[in-house]
Amino acid sequence: MELIIFGGGRWAKEIYNEAKRIKKIKKFFFLTKNKNFLINSDKTNSNTIVLKKFTKNIIKKNSKIIICNKVENHNKILKKIISFKNDILIEKPLFLNIKSLTLVKNKKNIYFSNIFAFDKCLILFAKKLKRKKIIKSEIIWHDKKNEFRRGICKTHNYKINYTFDIFSHLITLAKFTGFNELDPKNNFNIKIFKKNFSIFQIFSNNITYIFKVNRGDSQRKRLIRCSNNSKMYEINFSKNIIINKKKISFKFTKIHRFSYKTSENLYRMIKSFIFKDNNLKNLSIENGINSLKLYNKFFRKL
Repeated sequence: MELIIFGGGRWAKEIYNEAKRIKKIKKFFFLTKNKNFLINSDKTNSNTIVLKKFTKNIIKKNSKIIICNKVENHNKILKKIISFKNDILIEKPLFLNIKSLTLVKNKKNIYFSNIFAFDKCLILFAKKLKRKKIIKSEIIWHDKKNEFRRGICKTHNYKINYTFDIFSHLITLAKFTGFNELDPKNNFNIKIFKKNFSIFQIFSNNITYIFKVNRGDSQRKRLIRCSNNSKMYEINFSKNIIINKKKISFKFTKIHRFSYKTSENLYRMIKSFIFKDNNLKNLSIENGINSLKLYNKFFRKL
């Protein structure tokens, strides 16, 4: 099997580092115009080929394709390969606008990245919350400027709004606590909406969801904090470390902090895409379609 990756940024390298652990993949093709693109010691590996221009003859019957270049080029790349029946995984965001959704209509071979759906700790956290009658859920997603992740500097696409960039992630995290993006009764309230920093609320299923988004913070923050009338439940997945479960007193409310440990989400997602296992439903293209439609519904006038 061959894995064809459109993109040459940090995330393309992250995908490669995890995918090369899968023995079924015998060859990698990277399509990128990034002059500085190197794959560490594998740059001279005959099984890893970097190309500046795409040619259809590299796609074989058993090839798998991942699109992880800039979002403004997703539809451009998809148009080039749409005639093939090979499985295609598209990284977030799906497209820049809902007009491009016609490209994926009725296409059963196209999937959408959903990395947190493979997070064992977040899944367990969600199960524990089911009977807690949550009334408020706060989701904090902050990024640090010039942050290095696994030795590679994390860069942002400043051409697009940061809320748009990570909106599908935010919706996935909200789903863990009962959010239904298809509910027509969902109410929306914007507190702050800027290119790099936003605070907004969605009221869904009798739960108030508060989202705090920032890509210019002094430190990385990934946090879900839920509460009912008497208790608060929190899981912090800001770093790839174990956070011990504790119970502490805070403003007359006991915070139940749940432990978190990374569970190789990216590897598990790629593996599911390659082998089309029982978790493939988590990569349904509908997740990307619904996320883009919801964003368009809430923010299109801004």
